[in-house]
Amino acid sequence: MAKLWQPQSEALYHLSEDATISQFTPRPHPRQAEHPDLVWAIQGSHVVNYLLPRDCPRICIRCDQHTSAADQARFFGLSTAATIIAVEQAWLERIRATTLYAYQFSQAYFEQSDAAAGYWISLSTVTPQALHSIDDLLGQLVGLGVELRIMPNLWRLQQAVAQSTLQFSMIRMRNAQPSSE
Repeated sequence: MAKLWQPQSEALYHLSEDATISQFTPRPHPRQAEHPDLVWAIQGSHVVNYLLPRDCPRICIRCDQHTSAADQARFFGLSTAATIIAVEQAWLERIRATTLYAYQFSQAYFEQSDAAAGYWISLSTVTPQALHSIDDLLGQLVGLGVELRIMPNLWRLQQAVAQSTLQFSMIRMRNAQPSSE
């Protein structure tokens, strides 16, 4: 079994399938061309949302102070996990085969962009302080206390979560299987 990596909750990370990045140079925002070029990082407390292949569609949910008791019961049921991540079963082999690299940064070069999502940004080129290899993504997620749900299709869950009071992140949904309904 691979050694479990423990992200530091206050450290910042960029996860990639590329182990050869020596510097992170600001790039255009993927959906908003009017924004300045940026380097993106994720706070360690939210890094579990990114412990999957980059293009893998996923739905990540958490409860917070705004989550209703009904939504907590509906989505978390008897689970004791702080985070649940749902992925499509079509991605399972790619998840198993992927090695990720967590580039670690100091907060000194970044400013917080979205506290709820754990996003941080920098307008400058940034050199990572450390590089961590993660070769067992499923084991890593489970080891960090995530409940992982492998589903045939994500769209029914996506619709339900979007209408809930949960804190959520829906990543790369454009790559999800078409809705079965």
